[in-house]
Amino acid sequence: MQLAPHVHAAVIGDDVVLLDIETDAYFCLPEGRSAIGLQPDRRRLRPTPDAAEMLESAGYLSAVGEARSPFPPPVRRDLLSTEPPSLRPRDLAALAGCAIDLATRYRGQPLSRVLKAAAKVAPLAEDQQADADLVALCARFRHAAIWLPAPGKCLARSFLLLRFLQRAGRNARWVFGVRTWPFGAHCWLQVGDTALDEATDLVGEYTPIFVLG
Repeated sequence: MQLAPHVHAAVIGDDVVLLDIETDAYFCLPEGRSAIGLQPDRRRLRPTPDAAEMLESAGYLSAVGEARSPFPPPVRRDLLSTEPPSLRPRDLAALAGCAIDLATRYRGQPLSRVLKAAAKVAPLAEDQQADADLVALCARFRHAAIWLPAPGKCLARSFLLLRFLQRAGRNARWVFGVRTWPFGAHCWLQVGDTALDEATDLVGEYTPIFVLG
């Protein structure tokens, strides 16, 4: 059996968390690891009959799956202490474009459409690292983004930074993570082992469940 393309899974200890991209909903199955039987490719399952019936009734199974983007390596560093360089005219133009994205491609949009709007460039090479140009771009955005009329949610922040980078011809992996006891969900941008918009310690609290890019 395979997970449907819009469903993603993570195993945390003996618990299983499912993310349904179409409904922007998370489901936690305490002690569900053995019942679900998630395979290393994070797509195939060997569920018990009861678990298979539950997943099928929820629309989480599919005869045709899809390959998952590889998860990036564990985060080793972040950029939050990087001093921002001076803003350039093209940075201001990119920020204006981000404000348009916020109004037209984020506000009131379901998660699936937000992700589609951000999936516009080729994925990163698995061994790509954050270079000096990328570090400077992230610092400029962090310095100037306070002027954007954006909510403080991690989803909005990561979306806007990703679109800012894409306007400069760069890209990053958009990683979604979960934790249990207590349950929590978070997202951040990452290149190599570097978190671009979140602290290393906080990222370490979450297990990746889905990655875009």
